[in-house]
Amino acid sequence: MAHNRSDGFSLMGAQYTVSVSVAAQLMQSSWIAGSFGIVIALVGSPAAIAYLPDVQIGVDYNKSDKLKRLVYHELAHSSHYTKVGIASWTALATNEILANGHGNENSPGAGRIALCESWAEHIARTIAHETYGLNNSIDISSNPNVNTYITWLEKQKNEVTNHIPIGYYYDLQDGVNITETATDKDWLNGNSDIIIDGVSGLSNNQLFSLLNSSINSPSDFNTALINSGYLTGANTSQKVNDLFNSY
Repeated sequence: MAHNRSDGFSLMGAQYTVSVSVAAQLMQSSWIAGSFGIVIALVGSPAAIAYLPDVQIGVDYNKSDKLKRLVYHELAHSSHYTKVGIASWTALATNEILANGHGNENSPGAGRIALCESWAEHIARTIAHETYGLNNSIDISSNPNVNTYITWLEKQKNEVTNHIPIGYYYDLQDGVNITETATDKDWLNGNSDIIIDGVSGLSNNQLFSLLNSSINSPSDFNTALINSGYLTGANTSQKVNDLFNSY
């Protein structure tokens, strides 16, 4: 845990030795150096960070629901790692270091970042809602229509424009609504767009089963879903593509 951060990371470093090249990049990254900068400076070698913790949680929160949402997010990353393995997770770590965080649609490895971060945030808000419901500390001043973690998930489109489709997975599960609207993360400046959601009834277990090492972008995931055999009844490939293209 880190007392001076309100974010986290899941490098899963104790499961494998972080490569020297990745470690060297970590030393240069302002995104992660806040936690380990002093140690790195004292030792002065990539070896100092070759065995980073599996998961770090920033505890700079005074509300338990916000802290737990972050925990759920990082643990979702951890479970994702168990599906994809060392090579994929090293690539994700490198991509996010080069992007100094989540980056944007043009960042190196943007597809992998978009997939991993959107899935983790979907799980985080889903479980936070199951835990807290209306008893939460969400700030509704910028968007009074968002008063639970699940409505926050429902009303958010991407983290930033064309990148990290946070709301996509929940739209595969909730009821059909072909005229719903969602907005990118910045509620005040983001554009509200129509989400053509004609898909319903899929489960997190089904979606998680698709997250193997060959799935390296939201587009890969969407294709895998169409080919999975999970689409039955009114859920068609066309409806899945219409939903995905809304993001």
